[in-house]
Amino acid sequence: MLGSETLYKVDLGTDSIMVKSLDDKFRADDNVVISVSKDDLCFFDENGIRIRGNLVNDVVQRLHAAGGDA
Repeated sequence: MLGSETLYKVDLGTDSIMVKSLDDKFRADDNVVISVSKDDLCFFDENGIRIRGNLVNDVVQRLHAAGGDA
């Protein structure tokens, strides 16, 4: 818990994402549905550098492959 927000690490097979939520009722291994506007998504490479432009398409394709929809 960080104040009024909780950060969750969500595993997507070979990838993972961090999700910030105002709801703290989720526990390890819970199944959850995540919904976010694609305008609010930010992607970072393995060095922590933000991915922008055409490289975002590759990340979105991997998200789709993991069962997500962007």
